[in-house]
Amino acid sequence: MGKWEGQALVVETTGLAANPKFPLPIAVAVRLGSGARVTERISLVDENTLRITSVLIAPQLLTAPLETTAIYSRDR
Repeated sequence: MGKWEGQALVVETTGLAANPKFPLPIAVAVRLGSGARVTERISLVDENTLRITSVLIAPQLLTAPLETTAIYSRDR
């Protein structure tokens, strides 16, 4: 589901399968578990910069939400 909050598009993803592996930079990854969900906030920093902040909540895997931010620059 997506909605606008001010200038940010907020996308919430629920109903993730419990069996997919959490992407880790190691050969052995762990399962997400049930109840996992992701919230992404997508916004323009300026006319050439896009920021996406993602928060993963996986109660059976993580003791606290995991937040990551990616910044993309427009290549004209």
